[in-house]
Amino acid sequence: MMEQTISPLKGPEVKLVMVVTYGCPQRCTYCVIKKYADVMAARDLKAGLEYVMTTSRPNVQIHFFGGEPLLMPLSRYRDTVAYGNRLAAERGKTIRWVLTTGAILLEPRNIDFMREHNFNLEISLDGGPETQNMNRPVVGRVDAYTMATRYLPRVFASGMDTHVSMVVSANRANDLYRDFHHILELGFRKIFIMPANGDDWEVQALRALHSNLDRLYPDCLSLIRSGRLNFYNIKDWQAPFRLNTELAVSVEGDMTYTYNCCLVRDHLRPEFTMGHVTAVTESFDSMYDRRMTNEECIPVFFKHAIKAPSWLKNNIESGMIVTRFVQALKDDLGIRDDLYRRNEVYIKSYDRRMKPEAWFDPQSLTEAA
Repeated sequence: MMEQTISPLKGPEVKLVMVVTYGCPQRCTYCVIKKYADVMAARDLKAGLEYVMTTSRPNVQIHFFGGEPLLMPLSRYRDTVAYGNRLAAERGKTIRWVLTTGAILLEPRNIDFMREHNFNLEISLDGGPETQNMNRPVVGRVDAYTMATRYLPRVFASGMDTHVSMVVSANRANDLYRDFHHILELGFRKIFIMPANGDDWEVQALRALHSNLDRLYPDCLSLIRSGRLNFYNIKDWQAPFRLNTELAVSVEGDMTYTYNCCLVRDHLRPEFTMGHVTAVTESFDSMYDRRMTNEECIPVFFKHAIKAPSWLKNNIESGMIVTRFVQALKDDLGIRDDLYRRNEVYIKSYDRRMKPEAWFDPQSLTEAA
């Protein structure tokens, strides 16, 4: 295994990702998940809850993921949440419910349900109408942007803890600045930005990513300092880019060491599957504490999910540009975290064309071409 530079989190909360479906009405340009219509069985949902509740930690997070998790019937969510809350009460634990959605299936009834149960809601929205409709088209050629934003006022009015995950694709990197401000104008105050994993980040796209982040920097810093923006990258960014390394249950009910290894059926490699969730023998805490690190997960993700492994290098370059941006914000905000420099393992591990100290220099990007 690659030398670990970021230790697994050993805090008071454990997290289990429930990949409840591979189905999705959207066809995002950078998505690597093959689409299947099935959803997780009620038996496997309950077994996952029972397994995670064996942890010695006092706090549990259940994260519903997909595909588009809102394709799972609301009645199954009601039963699952009721069962989980009952287990938590019996065992003296607190449970936090999280759901990631493309938002086009958000309706008043599921918004109200999530509000009632204090869900944390992560909405995947990449920007304004042009970017959203290009990056995240909906089957049937409907207006993806309008569908994703129509119920945002109800979401904000609900008071739910909501943040937006803004994916920056290589072909829209030149619009990052404008898309970021558009998302602010929609009413979001909690934002996470992420360069698309698996895109071919050619030099022109890297240059656009750099220049837009450079332009965004003073605005972002001012918004953070004034309390008008909670920039999630500050607390939740890992170099060169963040992957979901949490333990996960696949749609079929298989326990895996990382969400990225259960993207689709044919990617469920035996070395990452610990058996069916109803029959796993290893303790949850033991598996949780030795789960894959972000560093270990990256080559696995590209090996099993990306058809062009040669893109790994330029994906690392795009991620490290964002890392440099986050490091600069932390430095100016007085947050002591040597994020960029302690992750130079990536600089040393790959044959780079650009010196790390010049990555934010447009001249270096020109020369690299």
